[in-house]
Amino acid sequence: MPGPHPAVPSPALALPGWCPLSPAGAQTLQLLVDPPWRPAVLWDEVTLTCQGSATAGATTWYKDRWHWGPRGHNRVTVTESGTYRCARPGSGHSPPVTVSDDWLVLQVPARALLEGDTVTLRCRGWRDNKVTGVSFYHEGQELGLLPDGTELSLSPLELHHSGRYRCKGRLGWWEWKESAPVTVTVQVPVANATITPAPPAHQVCPGDPVTLRCSVQVGSAPVTFTWLHNGQEVARGPLLELGNVSVAHSGTYQCVATNQLGQDEHRALSPELALTVTPDSPWLTAVAVNVGRTLLFLLLLLAVVMGCHWWHQRRGCQEAPGQSRQPGERWPRQPVTASPHGWGQRDGREGAQTLQILVDPPWRPAVLWDEVTLTCQGSATAGATTWYKDRWHWGPRGHNRVTVTESGTYRCARPGSGHSPPVTVSDDWLVLQVPARALLEGDTVTLRCRGWRDNKVTGVSFYHEGQELGLLPDGTELSLSPLELHHSGRYRCKGRLGWWEWKESAPVTVTVQELFPVPVLEGAPEPTEGSPLNLSCLSTPSPLRPRAPLLHVFYRDGQRVGGPQGSPQLLVPAVGVSHSGNYSCEVRSEGGAVRKSSARLRVTVRMPVANATITPAPPAHQVCPGDPVTLRCSVQVGSAPVTFTWLHNGQEVARGPLLELGNVRVAHSGTYQCVATNQLGQDEHRALSPELALTVTPDSPWLTAVAVNVGRTLLFLLLLLAVVMGCHWWHQRRGCQEAPGQLPTTGVTLRAPTGVPQPCPTSGSTSDQRGAVGTLRVTAGPP
Repeated sequence: MPGPHPAVPSPALALPGWCPLSPAGAQTLQLLVDPPWRPAVLWDEVTLTCQGSATAGATTWYKDRWHWGPRGHNRVTVTESGTYRCARPGSGHSPPVTVSDDWLVLQVPARALLEGDTVTLRCRGWRDNKVTGVSFYHEGQELGLLPDGTELSLSPLELHHSGRYRCKGRLGWWEWKESAPVTVTVQVPVANATITPAPPAHQVCPGDPVTLRCSVQVGSAPVTFTWLHNGQEVARGPLLELGNVSVAHSGTYQCVATNQLGQDEHRALSPELALTVTPDSPWLTAVAVNVGRTLLFLLLLLAVVMGCHWWHQRRGCQEAPGQSRQPGERWPRQPVTASPHGWGQRDGREGAQTLQILVDPPWRPAVLWDEVTLTCQGSATAGATTWYKDRWHWGPRGHNRVTVTESGTYRCARPGSGHSPPVTVSDDWLVLQVPARALLEGDTVTLRCRGWRDNKVTGVSFYHEGQELGLLPDGTELSLSPLELHHSGRYRCKGRLGWWEWKESAPVTVTVQELFPVPVLEGAPEPTEGSPLNLSCLSTPSPLRPRAPLLHVFYRDGQRVGGPQGSPQLLVPAVGVSHSGNYSCEVRSEGGAVRKSSARLRVTVRMPVANATITPAPPAHQVCPGDPVTLRCSVQVGSAPVTFTWLHNGQEVARGPLLELGNVRVAHSGTYQCVATNQLGQDEHRALSPELALTVTPDSPWLTAVAVNVGRTLLFLLLLLAVVMGCHWWHQRRGCQEAPGQLPTTGVTLRAPTGVPQPCPTSGSTSDQRGAVGTLRVTAGPP
């Protein structure tokens, strides 16, 4: 294994041997662990496989932030504990994988944990030594003691199971040990993608600004969105801004929401949104103008007619007081529309009805043999009450209460108050009765099937919307408890009267009203850390039962955090990061028979930026001219979006998380700082980094002169050496070696013929020596 390279604290410089903490771009690499547990344990013979994009042969491994292992291997076997990563050019670095060699280790399956899964956490002793008295903890809370067990099963997984787990146990007869914490994150695949605005058919005109938003009901972040127009991809992101639309924008739109959970990619396709851009038509414009003018003329004409009618009404004589319709005179037909609360409105001209008929006994339909009494109750003068039976004037005028002696449909009326809803009095062979009161969710209601004049009824069956609910051989009553909205509908009963034939009742409509609507949870979705959070669970009791007591319960990520309580408010005095999550509320009736939950409200506690730092370090950094330098600014905490501003000697020079100086010069020397900023609501928060001193060492003229002179001297010496070597070689070629045994001669001059080169004679050629002597002139000096 090669020796480790020194760790360099500057991921921006990307020097050899450095494993950056935050590689740029989304990570596309991951480490597969075999066996698939995290943290892995050394005694399991762990194999790591680097999987992802880019060339597998270019894989680089890091252990504890140091270069480790042979380069280019896609799979390695671990022999030491530590934290491992792999990297490939252009793909960044994988998430870290920890291999532990601790005394006690808590392991979780090394895969994406999805809502609804079953997951087992196991507590293991070093080299699988036996562990006893194991306890498991979740966020510091003990989950239970397992005297002989070492595994904890979570099934089915829910969002509230997320958090930090650890285990504690005894290894053999040794002391108690505690594992390092392990984080369990329960993730949710994307589901129920929707596009707003709705409805699905959306018609606009050319030039209208249109923006579509894609959202999902559930899905763990990060979620990416892709937009399709007529099945073709056109854009990415949660918003599709079409701007001022034209006819070409017509068609169907869909969005695809995607999130990556472990090895699996999950997608959700929204329903189609049909967008129709209606082109302008000159003919339609002309028609619209003419129609508008015609309508204006008709409105003016109608105003004149109504004015004349009002004038004649003012001038005409009203019917003399006391004049009334005679018995037998038919009440003019005036259609009545019933409201959900049992009140009616006549032709929309009388406003809300304020009259109603109280029935005694309080059942509907009433039956004639019960001696039914009707009481007209409401506003206006009681003495002016008029009664109608089957739409005809009936009974004496001015009586507020009447006793019914005939079957039929009854109403009462008073001047200025309209007419009451109808009340039916039956005299049928078989009658199904319902309590004559408002029926709300959670109530108990009894339907009773009665024979004419209370003759015995046997073999009774009840029906709801044509479906038989059951046969009651000896019973005549059907109880619905607690009432729910789906109990609304048309009911009837069937039975046998004595020895006579089977009879069937007329249908009766049961309308179950809401006790309270589905609650709406309201509150600040992005509070700032340290600020109060006030959540309101809004739901109002029905006007039919305005004093119904309601209880409110608040949840965060499925865990109850408030209630049951009468107050619809949940107040957190000072929020922290742990208060982020999906909140919901539930409203219950006092007995709990009716429960309704709100939609989830995502609350994200936003953090002001803090602890801005510049890398590389140390604070004093010395470089030479021409060196490439890149500085990176980061913050320890701070909610996105975070903006960065760079200062050089106190002056702003750039913006963004990276400051790329390129090939530096002396002018780049000085102090550098970065300012990190994020906007939380109306407040802007800033964090200033410590100063980074950058020194660019300039070139020295004296050193340059010395280098030039040394170069020149070396060149001269090389040339001189070449000349000496040349001369030496020349003399070797021109000189004659001395003959063996030849004595030196003093004062001898050797002259060769001019222009003729003479070779040096060898010692072994006597004839040549003689010949040479023959051609020489020897001049002897004086004796």
